[in-house]
Amino acid sequence: MPIPTLKAFLDHGDTSDRLGSHTSEATAVISQLHQLGINLSELENQLEKEGVVKFVEPFEKLLSSLRERIQIYDSFLSHTSKDQSRS
Repeated sequence: MPIPTLKAFLDHGDTSDRLGSHTSEATAVISQLHQLGINLSELENQLEKEGVVKFVEPFEKLLSSLRERIQIYDSFLSHTSKDQSRS
């Protein structure tokens, strides 16, 4: 975790128990969602898939960029070694 984030938390962070409080309100909201026809399991699956895609695409771009840099570096090394063998 970045140091500025830790400092900000020390300055104004709150470690209150949020999972154990307001459970009746949470139950009511979930019930309302079901009444509106919102399937939480389907929603969770969709959000998980979208989250994975949002991670995978940038990761694949990063790997592609690294491969390109490796090829450039390898090309440079092969040219350098050829030049040295000619000397």
